Amino acid sequence: MSASFPSVSVIIATRNSANKVGWAIISVLEQSFSDFEAIIVNDASTDETAEVLEKFRRLDPRIIALTNDVCLGRAEARNVGIRYAHADLLAILDSDDLMLPTRLSRQVEFMRQYPSVGVLGSWAVYDLNSKLLLGTTPTGDAAIRHKLQNGSNAIINASSMIRKSLILSVGGYKSSKYSPTYNEDYYTFSCLLSKTQFAVLAEPLIVVCAQGLIKPERIKSKLIEMARLERNLFGNYPSIRRLIRLVMREAIVRSLPAWVLGALFYGRLRTWPEYSSPESISAWRNHIGQKWLEINAAKLN
Repeated sequence: MSASFPSVSVIIATRNSANKVGWAIISVLEQSFSDFEAIIVNDASTDETAEVLEKFRRLDPRIIALTNDVCLGRAEARNVGIRYAHADLLAILDSDDLMLPTRLSRQVEFMRQYPSVGVLGSWAVYDLNSKLLLGTTPTGDAAIRHKLQNGSNAIINASSMIRKSLILSVGGYKSSKYSPTYNEDYYTFSCLLSKTQFAVLAEPLIVVCAQGLIKPERIKSKLIEMARLERNLFGNYPSIRRLIRLVMREAIVRSLPAWVLGALFYGRLRTWPEYSSPESISAWRNHIGQKWLEINAAKLN
């Protein structure tokens, strides 16, 4: 870390993830780029998350652990960390995902080279029941902008690097009464369309734990909230094609049972290409696992 402020503030919001958040933190600490602070916001967890964060805080001065007295939800929990952050570059990570070792270095290099880009994502490796799949998104500003304007997210949120001044200009991550639990990333990025350019690096820089993404009830709830939110935002970028798709999607989501939606989503994931270098992911996980054992065995004063 520099003598003044770090170059990057990593933001992790977590709740009741004592068995996973340690791995996420280690994937940050083991980055090839070291000039960062990692701000982990404990959103009123009731398990041993606080104890895990305290262990890391005492282990490395770059770790900052903040605790919410009451559960604020993912969007506002991230905002607690964003407001505290000392760097203008914010790297977002979910507490059950992993950074690959060059994520910060690759994204910082790009953001320094292209100051007009305010939001930068990457591709991701999705771990689906131990099957590693490559998740891709559009890479250029025009294609990303087109998807956002037509009701689809185009940035994998846990891969995103965002300029702090930019996201604070819209009040941080934005939740909505139409989608109070999910889709805060899509809503936030949509609000930034008039303020910045977007980009995505065409390489996987994170590993996403996909098991939680395929729970049928979660999928149905998220899609219902997305339909309500998109209906509310339709006036920003109206079109006949988008209207037809919105009506059809909402009708399908509300009529199909959760298990059918879950099966459809799972089937879609299975069509993605397998990641071509699974051995590199296995080696990285083994490295993180060994570090986790060492940290748990260490006696910290």
